[in-house]
Amino acid sequence: MFKGIAPLISQQTVTIGGLVPAQAVSVFQVNGANDELVPLDGGAGVANSNFMSAQASAANWASSFNCDMTTSSRAQTWGEQTVEELTFTGCLNNKKVRYFIVEDGEHSIDLKVIAKTGWTTSDLLGAIEAEDPATDFDLVTLLIGVNNQFQSRPFEVYETEFIELVDKAISFVG
Repeated sequence: MFKGIAPLISQQTVTIGGLVPAQAVSVFQVNGANDELVPLDGGAGVANSNFMSAQASAANWASSFNCDMTTSSRAQTWGEQTVEELTFTGCLNNKKVRYFIVEDGEHSIDLKVIAKTGWTTSDLLGAIEAEDPATDFDLVTLLIGVNNQFQSRPFEVYETEFIELVDKAISFVG
């Protein structure tokens, strides 16, 4: 169902790292070099979790997807932040595993967030229309739906509006 995932300011836990994904997906993993909640080098972190290092997490994805285990590296600038990008290529089904280390990053990144906790798909669609965001983003994420169920909204509404939201997300990044 999904062609890619984007763990933002996180990496796999040791437990999750032991699972084998059912299919290859592209991975866009972002980590802060100074993150104390999800440590870049792995270990104990937020919610009593034991995290893999960011590098080991990306390598684990790459290994699971039969990628070339040699990474390419390049420096980038995101706004005012220096970022190192490491990429595994040659993966199954032309997928890529990329991870980014934000040099002075902690457990946050400067994001444009439209959604609010507790919103349904209808709420988000209305807010997107009112916000009228730009259409030149590099990355758009979408995490919505549980509130429709929690608020006893008909599943048919979710089915229709989720497709609209996915189409809008794609249009924001081209």
